Amino acid sequence: MTRIHSLLKRQLKRHLDDPDSIPPEWQNFIGAVNDAYWQSDADRRMLERSLDLSSQELLQANSELRTIFQAFPDLLYRLDNQGTILDCKAGYTNDLFIPLGKLIGKKIHDVPLDIVGVKLFEAIHQVQENRSMATIEYPMQIKGQNNFYEARLLPIMEDQIIVIVRNITNLRQAEEELILLATAIEQSSESVIIVDRKEKIQYANPAFEALSGFTRKELTGKNYSIFMDDRHDENFYKKIWDIISIGKMWSGRITNRMKDGTSREFETRISPVRDSTGKIVNFVSVIRDITNEIKLEAQLQQAHKMESIGTLAGGIAHDFNNILSSVFGFTELALNEAKIGTSQHEHLQEILIAGNRARDLVKQILTFSRQIDQEQKPIQVKPILKEALRLLRSSIPTTVNIKENVQSNSLVMGDPTQIHQVLMNLCLNAAHAMENDGGVLTVRLSDVELNSEFVSNHPDLKPGPYIELTVTDTGHGIPLNVIEKIFDPFFTTKEKGEGTGMGLSVVHGIVRSHGGDIHACSEPEKGSTFKVFLPKIERRLKPAEKVDRLIPTGTERILFIDDEPALVEANKQILKSLGYDVVTRTSSIEALQLFEEKKDHFDLVITDMTMPHMTGIKLAEKLLQIRPDIPVILCTGFSSMIDEQEALDMN
Repeated sequence: MTRIHSLLKRQLKRHLDDPDSIPPEWQNFIGAVNDAYWQSDADRRMLERSLDLSSQELLQANSELRTIFQAFPDLLYRLDNQGTILDCKAGYTNDLFIPLGKLIGKKIHDVPLDIVGVKLFEAIHQVQENRSMATIEYPMQIKGQNNFYEARLLPIMEDQIIVIVRNITNLRQAEEELILLATAIEQSSESVIIVDRKEKIQYANPAFEALSGFTRKELTGKNYSIFMDDRHDENFYKKIWDIISIGKMWSGRITNRMKDGTSREFETRISPVRDSTGKIVNFVSVIRDITNEIKLEAQLQQAHKMESIGTLAGGIAHDFNNILSSVFGFTELALNEAKIGTSQHEHLQEILIAGNRARDLVKQILTFSRQIDQEQKPIQVKPILKEALRLLRSSIPTTVNIKENVQSNSLVMGDPTQIHQVLMNLCLNAAHAMENDGGVLTVRLSDVELNSEFVSNHPDLKPGPYIELTVTDTGHGIPLNVIEKIFDPFFTTKEKGEGTGMGLSVVHGIVRSHGGDIHACSEPEKGSTFKVFLPKIERRLKPAEKVDRLIPTGTERILFIDDEPALVEANKQILKSLGYDVVTRTSSIEALQLFEEKKDHFDLVITDMTMPHMTGIKLAEKLLQIRPDIPVILCTGFSSMIDEQEALDMN
């Protein structure tokens, strides 16, 4: 037998005097009991060691858990089924307005504001009844700042509840900013479209829907290539993609094709969109429709070009007019000396005929440049149109059918001869476009009211009542590259000898001088339409009374001034042939000096308007200062510098 355990030895001594003298029949039993005692000691020591280790591990685990809780940003509460706070962990939050130790034992719905307490109380009952999570959100002011919180309540064992409170102020602000941004994009007047790296459309705002004609549902998932226009080649789009795919922004003008097949011009900015890692995931395009702006720019450029050409043409025509005056003057003088029926007389007549043709061309140029005198008065366009169509029917091929739709009896302020010229020119051009295959020439005259939106694309017009003259043909149409030039002087598509190229430019000048506007639209092989707008007048103006003035005749002495020597000589000879005594000067300065010396020597002064050093107006003013009663005649090819009333005001 092994050594007897001390506890067993104590029991044997109590029952046997000598614990070492054990009867033989008990030895096996006593040995088994002794082994059990020793085994019990071993088990107890092992259990004590296990308990010691478990306590250390539990302390360490609790320490680690507390560290985790302290690193956790949320507030954690453990509640009983009545909502009493049994425990709480604050982590590193600064949102506690009651010390942590004073929260234990309080009802959680009594701690915050009343309105929050009611929400918490209702949520606790919901969790207890459904044994499922409940979530509430509420605002609260902490340390003078408005914050938003989210509380999640979860059921745990023994009818207890865990409450996790999180500060969602930053999240709420981010959501509000996101909503604001989304609302701004949705309501933006500029179009916004987002595509992925495969050029698939992921988003389009309402402005782009309205512009393109597609709905958002139709656009989503489609490739952006549905908007590509033939005006751009593949290389154009490749260059854009090469720029944006490396993270750079691209901006420029793009022509896109809309759902209805029309093309529009856009000012576009395409920017890459990156995720949190910096990877490009999308591209956003901000698009502004500039189609109308480009049209307006083109119209303004055309207007400036026409104005510049008109100024140049007016100057040339004025100089040419002076040359023609000399030609006419000397030719008429020669005719007076030539015998009728002689070859010399016939040759001089041919010179006059050619001169008259040249004079008509000068008139057209001056009309185009709006530098010709006009006698505008209240006129009704309807009878002028009827007369023009009557003449037209006898001068165009029978294969051209004329349809008229005249609905306006309104008046405009204008020159009837020039209005007639506009009608004839437009109608003859339309008939010429149909002379080979025939067609229909439609002429309409109606009253229209032009609003601000319409005149925004026609800078020479103002909102108000107008008459609209429309001339439409079914001819071969005008190519796009030609229609931009049709109002340019000397531009023509007719064969050599069939036209001067001044027709439409003269029409343009006449319409503009009447305060109106003209524009053309055409489609190849379908025909062309010209629209003329002229401002209406509401009442007939009383025409000014004309006063006939007799040209002075006799033997008076005339001082004649012009800077063109040939013109001076021609007029001198003509005036002399009428019996006048003529003194001439080619310099306004010299003429003034002569008049100062011999102011009573002259009965009349005739002077050109445009001269170097001193204009005819300035010369006339100085002459009248020297001698107020001296008659002065101002001569000019056009009277834009001075009108009759201004001349009368000068005396």
